Amino acid sequence: MNNLEELTKEELIALVYKLMAGITELEIRLNQNSSNSSKPPSSDGLAKPVTKSLRGKSGRKPGGQLGHKGHGLKIDREPDEVVKIAPTICPDCGADLSKEPSQHSDTKYVYDVRLTVKLTQYDLGETVCPNCGACVKDEIKKNLLTSPTLHVDETGMRVSGQTQWFHVASNSKFTLVTVHKKRGSEGTESGGVVQKYTHTPVHDCRKPYFEFDKCKHALCCAHLLRELNALIEPGQNWALDMKKLLSAMKNVVDSYKSDDRTELSRYYQQKFKNRYDLALENGRAEIEPSSARKKSKAENLLIRLLKYQTEITRFSEDFNVPFDNNRAERDIRNNKVKQKVTGGFRTESGAEDFAKMSSICRYCCKVRRQRCRYCESDILWKFHSFCITTE
Repeated sequence: MNNLEELTKEELIALVYKLMAGITELEIRLNQNSSNSSKPPSSDGLAKPVTKSLRGKSGRKPGGQLGHKGHGLKIDREPDEVVKIAPTICPDCGADLSKEPSQHSDTKYVYDVRLTVKLTQYDLGETVCPNCGACVKDEIKKNLLTSPTLHVDETGMRVSGQTQWFHVASNSKFTLVTVHKKRGSEGTESGGVVQKYTHTPVHDCRKPYFEFDKCKHALCCAHLLRELNALIEPGQNWALDMKKLLSAMKNVVDSYKSDDRTELSRYYQQKFKNRYDLALENGRAEIEPSSARKKSKAENLLIRLLKYQTEITRFSEDFNVPFDNNRAERDIRNNKVKQKVTGGFRTESGAEDFAKMSSICRYCCKVRRQRCRYCESDILWKFHSFCITTE
């Protein structure tokens, strides 16, 4: 107490600001859940938060909109069985109607599900182009290397009693999943794609990805929205401004894409830049800089938004770049389902086989017709059995 009395007014104010920042940081940590951080929904326990969409409100009422064309159940096949139902007793007088003729009045359909075990063998194939004679075969890695954008991500799983990492590199058509003992750049390089890639990978701002300097980078804005939500809840206004800005940028870019336009107008480019700079300026005014080595989550996020402004807003400059990294997260979701069901893999060979089949299955489901890369003619795939490989 005596020490506090000896402090000057300026020192007392600095102390109060430091205590307030510490309280805010503790509140943010206590309020973290799957909706405002990278924590999985399974960690929420019984106190699950109310689901909040990152898209925001559209201003329209729930349900079908006025003028919307409805889509009912479409019956695209002949029924396996037809059952005729007719009244047998008159409800008014109790007369027998079983022998009386009846007229068709309505038709109803019921889908009945029968569970069967189905074993599917995926046989990759190669085809000789009838126009130029080129041999076209499975080349997942080469297609990913020429893609204008590449989604990359990783997730940990138990393999042979230890934590190993599944790494994914994918685009809208091709997926490559590999498994490695390390999470960083060494594990990412094991797929043989990211270190050779020269276009734009999309990721969650993990430091090892920036070690690959042959390409431009784009950051997942969905991750940023969750982090901003965590700061909005304790009342940081600059975070709300930044969230509104990113959502507005996405809406404008989507509308431009729907009109087949390839770049934003100068008006929107300058407008978004000014709003971004203003949000950062307000953030610097609201957040008290930390003198300690460990900074608060709010200050770390503010620094990241400033340092990677180009990578964060790249989706508004290059329309090939998506707003988020959901493609990679969807491609690696099967691994988490596998983990929930079995707990992991007992052998490394089993994990590697699962990674290969995750790549091959999506590839076979998507690619049935392909254009010859030599003469640009359409060729149908003919599948022949040979050793499955992702080379």
